[in-house]
Amino acid sequence: MNRTGKILVVAEEPASLANLQELFAQSGADRDVEYFSGTVEALAALAEREFRVVFAHLSGGSKAGMDLLQQVWKIRPQTIRFFLGQTLSPELLIECVVNAHHFLQSPLDAAEFKAALDRAEC
Repeated sequence: MNRTGKILVVAEEPASLANLQELFAQSGADRDVEYFSGTVEALAALAEREFRVVFAHLSGGSKAGMDLLQQVWKIRPQTIRFFLGQTLSPELLIECVVNAHHFLQSPLDAAEFKAALDRAEC
């Protein structure tokens, strides 16, 4: 049973994408997930169809991730947005709070990831 609706995952680095795919596999639930290695393709998919949740882990750092999530908000404001990053600076914290993005520190373990998915299923 698909409980969350569609999930969009953007990760530019192959290792990050593989890690997120593994975390979804370990989460144990049937989830409709689409994976993208580039922001252009991800935004095109988002413009065409609705996604309940977006996970963004971009090699360009927090600026690239925040820019992507802002565009997601403009296209689909109801979409739940997660930013995955190494560290949470004060500036990034403010950006996440002001723009209603959720921050997840990477690398994630399976329990942290499942908790984030559970929060998104409100």
